[in-house]
Amino acid sequence: NLTGNYDESVNMSFNHSSLLYEYTKSFSSPGTFDYLVFCNASGVLLNGFYPLGTINKTDDFTITNRAPVLISIMPNETWNEDTILTGRDLDDYFMEPDGETLTYVSTGVPNINVSINNVTHVVTYIPQANFHGNRTIKFYAYDPHNARAESNIVYLFVIDVPEADSTSASGGGGGGGTRIICEELWECTEWGKCLPSGIKTRTCKDLAECGTEFRKLFESVSCEYIGTCFDIIKNCHQDLCEVGVDCGGPCPTCPTCFDGIQNQGEAGIDCGGPCPACPGCSDGIKNCHHDLCEEKVDCGGPCPACKEIEIPAVVKKAIWPTILLIILLILAIIFVIIKYHKYYQPFIAKILMKFVPFIVLFKKRKKQLPEELKERESILLRLDKLEKSIDKKSIEELSRDFVRIVRDFLSDLLKIEYEFTYEEFCK
Repeated sequence: NLTGNYDESVNMSFNHSSLLYEYTKSFSSPGTFDYLVFCNASGVLLNGFYPLGTINKTDDFTITNRAPVLISIMPNETWNEDTILTGRDLDDYFMEPDGETLTYVSTGVPNINVSINNVTHVVTYIPQANFHGNRTIKFYAYDPHNARAESNIVYLFVIDVPEADSTSASGGGGGGGTRIICEELWECTEWGKCLPSGIKTRTCKDLAECGTEFRKLFESVSCEYIGTCFDIIKNCHQDLCEVGVDCGGPCPTCPTCFDGIQNQGEAGIDCGGPCPACPGCSDGIKNCHHDLCEEKVDCGGPCPACKEIEIPAVVKKAIWPTILLIILLILAIIFVIIKYHKYYQPFIAKILMKFVPFIVLFKKRKKQLPEELKERESILLRLDKLEKSIDKKSIEELSRDFVRIVRDFLSDLLKIEYEFTYEEFCK
């Protein structure tokens, strides 16, 4: 269900604000996708250039679907018996954060047929003949991925409309019999405000409690409704039309994701619901929330403390035996060298002399001063003298002399103060 080509290479642009290389692409379906990033790099050294190299990294990311949101509660509806009511446009009350088309359904309502136009999404109520009474309904908005949002409970009031007056006959005749008829005595409240359906209502009661409605007064009358900024309906008034439900036009500005207020179905202030997801401790991003900033991705600050890398107990137990084994091997090697130095003396001496070029090379990196030249010359003379004495001295003497030369060289080069002698080191 994806659109577009996801296999072509694209260049990423550097964002100087976030200090990140970024690339934006739209996805028409949620899911987890793999991606491969190539980075071609070349740099400048003091004495030349890095060769052109390529670094690549394979990773994945997840596109999540955001559910529809109820951005405003829906109003109750009141209308006359045996009358069809054209209700609300559901698009005024629900929003799809990802911009996809919504599908609407409602709960069933006894005695009232409810239909939703597939194109305009306007609701129509058709009560059964002669039905009057109260009912409730809820609406649901579904996106293409079956995520949904539900409305508040909407109360439906169908007002009773009296039939034409009928006259009760009282009769006598002939034998002088008498019929007693209950005389209805109706009392009504004051008329209420004009409702969006274009009627105003009142409640009437038969004080005589006859149980009949032959002379019941009307409980509704037609009126002209004028919209307001608090009737929970998107309408026009004061020669202007609202942009959203009770906002924009003649009303206050509509809520946004940048107004610093938690509204329009947001989960937090300007986040969640129709806005970008709220930062949290499980979003895989190092960010700030609840007035604190994370120390690492999803840990520290407002989140649980970051876990330090711990060495398993098994590894800890294995460390000391390993160190002890290495020490024993070194001692064994030293013992063999001392005991059989006559056989290995020429070989070890040659190994020691291999360090001479490195010492000279290391010394050459620094700009030579007159005093340093004398020191280097002294070191070279001592090394030369040591080389000539290879066949005359024991391995212990050669090692001791070499250590002294290296110690003096490093002490002078790195400005290291005296710490111990060869004999002290051997102890």
